[in-house]
Amino acid sequence: MANITASLLSRLWREKIFWIALAFMFVFGAFDATNRYSFAAYLEPGATFALEDYCFSFHWVIGVVSAVVSTLFLGREFQDGTLRNQLIVGHSRAAVYLSGWLTNTVSTLLLCLGCFSAACLFGIPAFGGFQKEPETILLLALASLLSASVYTALFTMIQMLTGNRAAAVTISLLTALVIVIGASQMQSWLSEPAIWEGYSYLTDTGELVTVESFPNSTYLSGTARKVVETIYEFLPWGQGSLIVNGGGEHLHYLPFYSAVLIAASTVGGLLGFQKKDIA
Repeated sequence: MANITASLLSRLWREKIFWIALAFMFVFGAFDATNRYSFAAYLEPGATFALEDYCFSFHWVIGVVSAVVSTLFLGREFQDGTLRNQLIVGHSRAAVYLSGWLTNTVSTLLLCLGCFSAACLFGIPAFGGFQKEPETILLLALASLLSASVYTALFTMIQMLTGNRAAAVTISLLTALVIVIGASQMQSWLSEPAIWEGYSYLTDTGELVTVESFPNSTYLSGTARKVVETIYEFLPWGQGSLIVNGGGEHLHYLPFYSAVLIAASTVGGLLGFQKKDIA
């Protein structure tokens, strides 16, 4: 397994799509930091941002970027017949699968690091460093790394079970978009107020009408709210949204949720790959 991983990592450094994605992530991190500085300078003079408010901004795009890089990279193993040759010379299917997963994880974490580095490089001179307690920062960093790694576990499973490079890219991108859209919808539900504030308005006749505060009929409460909150916190995009906003009340649960998804995806992928016919 070590030899296969070393070979894949060596090829990763020569993969153009990886370096293009890394450049994109660096630019994205720099843009987010400088955009906040521009906002503070022109729209809200004197405003400051803590580094933890924007250094994890890679969560907004890493799902889509990782879907492209992970599947195109591993897809070449199928396309060139390298994977079949590894099995022929005696490597186990588990070693081949786990090497691909590990390499994809390294590539995704490096992409996140590229964005993080740019945010620090451009943001610290303008606003300064972290403001939260060191323990909270470390927990945010751990949750961030594991949340991003969920994507690699999912996309590795898709590629290794699909085999076809184009199909895997398509399915992975659709999976990433479904995660984003689903988590965004849940975020919208959870953000709705329990009570709509009262308001007043003038009618055409000039009469002032006042509407008292009233309950929001679509507000999630009780068991339904807990279920949606849990699913939202399990999804990597939902976790990312929480992390870039400080982690939320359940920050200490997020690494556990990610670990569960990584383990489930990897075990499921391994079991399926054991039965896959490698042409």
